[in-house]
Amino acid sequence: MNKVQEIEYKKIKEKLADREYRIGLDLGVGSIGYAVVSLKKYDDLSYLPEDIILAGSRIFASSIGAVERREFRLQRNSHRHRRERMRFLWKLLAEKQLALQPSKDLEKKENSADCETSQKRFPINILKNDPYILRYKALDEKLSLFQLGYVLYHVANHRGTDSIRSFLEDTDDKIKENTKTAKLATETKKIIDSKKYRTFGEYLYKERIQQNERKKVSNRKTAGNKNKEFAVTRDMIFKETEKILASQKQYYTNVLTDEYIKEIEGAIFYQTEKLIPESGYCPYFKDEKRLPCSHKLNEYRRIYEALNNARYSAPVLDEKTGEILSYQEGEEFSSEEKKILFDEVLLKGKKLTESEIKKLLHLPDGCEIQLQGRDKRTQKIKGYALTALEALPFWSKLSQQQQDEFLYDWNGLPEEKLKPKLIDCYSLTENEVDETFQKIRLPSNYAPVGKKAMEILLTYIKDGYSYTEALDKAVSEGKFKVDKQTTIYDSLPYYGKILQESTQKLIGKAFSKQFAKRNYKKPNTNRNEREFGKIANPVVHQSLNELRKLINEIITVFGKKPLEIGLETARELKKSSKDRESLVKQQNENEYNRNKIYKDYVEPHLSQIKSRQENPSRYIFKFELFEEQKSICPFCLKEITPDDIINSKVDIEHIFPIEESEDDAKNNLVIAHNECNADKGKKSPFDAFGDKTSGKYVWNDILHNAKKNLPHKIWRFYQGSLEKFLENKPMLKRFGTDNSYISKIAAKYLACLFNNSSKIFCIKSSLTAQLRIAWELNSIMIPLAKNILSEKELEEFKTLKNKKIRMDNRHHALDAITIAYANRGYHNFLNKIHAKGYKIDYREKNWLSKILLPPLNRDLEDFKISVKNSIEKANVSIKHDHKTNGSLVKGTAYKVYYSGTGKYIITTLKNVEEISFKEKEDPEDTLRRALCGFEDSNIKDEKLIKKLKYNSDLYKKILNTKPKAKQELEQANQETKEEGKKTQKITDVLIYKKACSLVGEQYIQCASRLENKFFAVKEPTEIRTGIGYDTGDNLFLDLYYDKTRKLCGEIIRKIDFNQNKIPNYQKEGYILFERIYQGDTLEADTSEDKISLKNKTGSALDNRTFVKVLTFTESDKYFDGKKDKIQIFFGNLLKSNYKQDDSFYISSMQKYNVRKVILTSLGIIKYRSQILKNKEV
Repeated sequence: MNKVQEIEYKKIKEKLADREYRIGLDLGVGSIGYAVVSLKKYDDLSYLPEDIILAGSRIFASSIGAVERREFRLQRNSHRHRRERMRFLWKLLAEKQLALQPSKDLEKKENSADCETSQKRFPINILKNDPYILRYKALDEKLSLFQLGYVLYHVANHRGTDSIRSFLEDTDDKIKENTKTAKLATETKKIIDSKKYRTFGEYLYKERIQQNERKKVSNRKTAGNKNKEFAVTRDMIFKETEKILASQKQYYTNVLTDEYIKEIEGAIFYQTEKLIPESGYCPYFKDEKRLPCSHKLNEYRRIYEALNNARYSAPVLDEKTGEILSYQEGEEFSSEEKKILFDEVLLKGKKLTESEIKKLLHLPDGCEIQLQGRDKRTQKIKGYALTALEALPFWSKLSQQQQDEFLYDWNGLPEEKLKPKLIDCYSLTENEVDETFQKIRLPSNYAPVGKKAMEILLTYIKDGYSYTEALDKAVSEGKFKVDKQTTIYDSLPYYGKILQESTQKLIGKAFSKQFAKRNYKKPNTNRNEREFGKIANPVVHQSLNELRKLINEIITVFGKKPLEIGLETARELKKSSKDRESLVKQQNENEYNRNKIYKDYVEPHLSQIKSRQENPSRYIFKFELFEEQKSICPFCLKEITPDDIINSKVDIEHIFPIEESEDDAKNNLVIAHNECNADKGKKSPFDAFGDKTSGKYVWNDILHNAKKNLPHKIWRFYQGSLEKFLENKPMLKRFGTDNSYISKIAAKYLACLFNNSSKIFCIKSSLTAQLRIAWELNSIMIPLAKNILSEKELEEFKTLKNKKIRMDNRHHALDAITIAYANRGYHNFLNKIHAKGYKIDYREKNWLSKILLPPLNRDLEDFKISVKNSIEKANVSIKHDHKTNGSLVKGTAYKVYYSGTGKYIITTLKNVEEISFKEKEDPEDTLRRALCGFEDSNIKDEKLIKKLKYNSDLYKKILNTKPKAKQELEQANQETKEEGKKTQKITDVLIYKKACSLVGEQYIQCASRLENKFFAVKEPTEIRTGIGYDTGDNLFLDLYYDKTRKLCGEIIRKIDFNQNKIPNYQKEGYILFERIYQGDTLEADTSEDKISLKNKTGSALDNRTFVKVLTFTESDKYFDGKKDKIQIFFGNLLKSNYKQDDSFYISSMQKYNVRKVILTSLGIIKYRSQILKNKEV
């Protein structure tokens, strides 16, 4: 512990003195707000919160993207395994002259410039043979040894798929591909059997080669071969290999010995042994294995847990415009509603979406449904996974015990062992096995408990309890016998030690009993994780680890544990009887309207719909929009007929594109012709049609129709409405599921500090919202947030108001303070008045302010001042990330041109109509930046010079078209006025959009990349274009002193570090002075020069502040030898999002006496570097 840290700890401890304390925690995805308040004894049994001792926010990046990372890792491993298998086969074939001899450096890694192909393994004259013809001839004719080797090599390269078993965790594309492949393999096998072909090769020869359809032989999907026409399983290829080798053995008895044939077959069909997850045993009934996740009891648990976590929120609308201002607090579905959703949709194996819920429960339009998933566009609850399996004829013939064992085998057996066991032990025929692989997709892995325990837990979960609550209930009622937690911890241990029923063992060959004798090297993993496992959800895992560090540091500072800890949970206030009656009335009205639509529009077309095996109810919502729009397409303004809807000539369209708005509510939906939807694309109506004055789309007419027939949606058609919406869009509860789980499991984890679980008290989110309003705490953040904003952000803040207080990281601390002061008595009071029907306005101050007084009846103004002072001094710390893994290059390939200036020019072809003009930008600047950004660049490539000259001419052409564009817009307005319709305002943006539309040509979009920031696969020259990729992120900035004692730097990129590339400064003999990663924290003097340096931050020393390093880049002067001209971008630690707010160079940052610091979880300095400046000569 350094001196600064010791002094800060002492100050905080002295502030508490000898009093007890309570911790308030605001747990989120990627953040923890915390507040420590002293407690004053109220009576013999209770304490009330008094003074704020400490408050702050701990920020960390949320762990997401695990599925994508796993997919890339599997692809890399698959490529490596295949490469090594083919290399081994090459060496084996070469031993007996069946292939050319391999090179001595065979063990080195191949790369794109030196790839190994069959051309290196067989003579050229052999490669001229068609391998499929050779495979056929090999059954009856003698092949040369090289020909035979080529056949075997070809077979190994196309050895068919092993038994295809799909799991629900697989990607949708993989599941679809597996299902299709299994079906094709079955059909291919039927043809082979029916026509008595000896091998798959003979099938290909006679069905394809002899029919002059050689191009259809490949069963791999490529750009030119989109669809597979056949598929083959590995057992079929194995039989073909056996027949080929047996046939050729009669010609080469000395070469093809039984031992050598066995080696060849082993090499061709070698399969890396897969890791099979181990079930383990139930923690409550020790003799039972944990259930497979695919067991129906676990599926019921999963579905009901998802229904318990689902929330319904009614919208708060602007009475004039119909715009959604916000949403009311989320409410749970009733037991009856959950049963309807379970029985009518989920149990039938169908996924449950927001639209399906609204239809089934007849919920009012515009409501917000929160389901599983962070992305609003893909939120859903997956249906019962065993539907397809239970429909297979063999399933009902199995006993309950056999069914259970089947699921264990499906989960646990490698695929080469699974198929024989299905035939031998479960009496399935080969056709039934093929059908099973083709049709069923089950969850993988294992549930946390066994069958008996799951049956008990399920009874509680169906009643609305969470999984952890159900466990507690089962223990308290004596249904589970557990070793009571007798150890009361003085500080938090690793969470896995306490929450063993919620963790799973680390998965990997090095940790598995299956590979115990292989002596696999264990990766560098955390000791606690190896011993106790971890929670599978990476967000929860990270949050609990950060919580442990934070709580333990607080305990260290005060030398004792808190008396209580408060958390916020998701359960809501009771509905009043009046609210319940109103909701029922609304539901009845919606049901009546939908029944009417069904009778009027769907029933007349019922036979047509059913002939297509479609669900009739899917058309109801389309007809609702149809009636709302008065049967008019909102874009082309032509009539939509019921037949158009039934025949799919129209479809639902998002007014604001869903990709940007994430708004799937009815207020953002219309129904339009398919062609109109395609023409609109992923744009707002104005961006797509705002410049159209004649033809299919006329903007003034579109506006007039929207005003007349879509009055609650008209504002979405106005110019700039999408930008306004995105700046101020309603806060969607995208991480609601994770937040809810984190809070529940954190409460159980924190309880290990106490001998009484009541010391952890959970506060409802509705209570904290009301207390913030009653105590006027939201207003505290506004002036504080303004102080950290730039002038441009301040302009936005004037209109966005309270919604932008979340730009200040200290708002987490404010929530934690509210939680720390929120006693249970407040919640009991609010529940009572809510149940009696009192209306509570969540958006503004109301009569509650006079009733919900701060604890100890403190004066409200004094209380607000104390909270404000605490927030101003609140500590903020950001967890640094020094990981070196991740993408080395980005996925998009670019055409690259030579510039001769140390830079690459990368290009893309785009239409001028796609140029995005913003209301707050000068449209001429936008146009010039798009078309003439490289007009003066020193470019050598003649083709690119001509294209950029064309861009410049196009820019002038568009400018010259402006008068015509304005004239056409004015003419359109005049026609609109004569028709008695409202005209649109002609702005500069509209004129430029119209001019681009009139010109309607393509331009070349250019960007530059420094050569050392770009990975060129094919280097460009003055006469040849290249191909390349953007490199991944910068990793860190190394600071060093050159021979003149000047502080210099070199940026090290991820790709260079992972390739063990020695930095240039080390090659020149200089040594590292300090290393700064992106995301690191710097300490600097406060200054009015830069907005990020104006405000002192938390525990920073007097006249000092903390900033976060955002990124760094070399300036042009850096490449001229000035190694201190690296620009470092940063933002104040108080801000929650950044736009490269401020920057300085290595040379100019010395003015601010910058140091690198590392902060503890509480924001206290634990490491402080020397000042980063030149050495004095």
